[in-house]
Amino acid sequence: MAWLLRHRGPAQRRAAEHLIGLLLVDRGRDLVGTLRRIALPPPDWMAARYDAAGASRLRQYAAHYRRLGQVVSQATPGLRPRRR
Repeated sequence: MAWLLRHRGPAQRRAAEHLIGLLLVDRGRDLVGTLRRIALPPPDWMAARYDAAGASRLRQYAAHYRRLGQVVSQATPGLRPRRR
């Protein structure tokens, strides 16, 4: 994480902010649980977060994966080398 902070500009650091939670994981087994909760959040959380998608769990998960895709595409520029 320190490397990202030293070698990235402010815009790139903002783009990579979603990676901070993953980088702060202490143990490998914690990472697996974190990634599982990102990929498959509990249905109650999905209903609360994506209530605009309707009552269908399938639509809620589709909205979640669209949002996850947006986050990944926004974080990707933060991982590219900084232009000098």
